[in-house]
Amino acid sequence: MGIAQWEPLPRYRLCDAAVDRIRQMIDSGQLKPGDRLPPERDLAERLGVARSSIREALRILEGMGLIEVRPGAGIFAREPSEQALREAWANWLRRQREQVMDLLEAREALELRAATRAAERISLEELEQLASLVAQMESYVVSGDVSGIVRCDRAFHDTLCRASRNQFIATLSATLYDALDEARTSVFTVLPQVRSALAEEHRAILEALRQRDIPALERAITYHMESFRKDIRKAVEISQERGVENG
Repeated sequence: MGIAQWEPLPRYRLCDAAVDRIRQMIDSGQLKPGDRLPPERDLAERLGVARSSIREALRILEGMGLIEVRPGAGIFAREPSEQALREAWANWLRRQREQVMDLLEAREALELRAATRAAERISLEELEQLASLVAQMESYVVSGDVSGIVRCDRAFHDTLCRASRNQFIATLSATLYDALDEARTSVFTVLPQVRSALAEEHRAILEALRQRDIPALERAITYHMESFRKDIRKAVEISQERGVENG
């Protein structure tokens, strides 16, 4: 049985927070397929929420295919199918859409500034790192490895922001990316067709950095951010359509 770390939840959106916490534990491997979750009452106590919130969270997770409730036996983590994963991430994105859009707006403003500084200050070694990350991302696109794509995406933008040589920009950017990790995973899972375009957009940013072409760099980043906004809207639409169908 996996070693699960149960910590009290922040006191907002408690049902959604419970869903997110348990799903994260399944995604990270803290809860493995077949592991038994604590009983409803214990879950409520460990996560610091009411049993009604836990009950609703378990209903949502069961609908996502992430847990199985066996009468008389308990609650067990499941190995979700690809379709279940897509639906789970679509539902997450639908619930978090407004927060994600706000974070993305802040990220765009910060990264545009970071990129103009990076174009002046980036080293050849950092350019090589970015080129390697783009190549890795392209290989993960071919293999369909979403977690690999997300890791490369994150590392690419972290490297770019560090190249600005402004520690506050780099720190703020890393904080924003922490908050957006799940949004990227949800979009790339729900919309597999956007993965190739994502790699192309990062290559365009890289080429503009290589040329130290600030106008081209700003265009590439703005296009990249707007593409992600459109992808989020599309993923939310799919989630809503499925919700109507399932209703």
